[in-house]
Amino acid sequence: CQDINVTPLGAGQDVGRSCILVSIRGKNIMLDCGMHMGYNDDRRFPDFSYITQNGRLTEFLDCVIIRLLIMPFSPACNRAN
Repeated sequence: CQDINVTPLGAGQDVGRSCILVSIRGKNIMLDCGMHMGYNDDRRFPDFSYITQNGRLTEFLDCVIIRLLIMPFSPACNRAN
């Protein structure tokens, strides 16, 4: 049995910044990549520092799955790269 690690990078109890990292079998999958509309600074984006310590986000991720193409779920993808 393989371990599955789930790490929230945004949202939580907020609407917006939806972003969850799932790691399984050596693969890193990002679910959603949203933006919080209530902020105008870096707080509007998910906290990518957890996974970008050693390089670009695109080098760390194997797959990105966006559930809905609306503000809370997808616009920070552009910022992440």
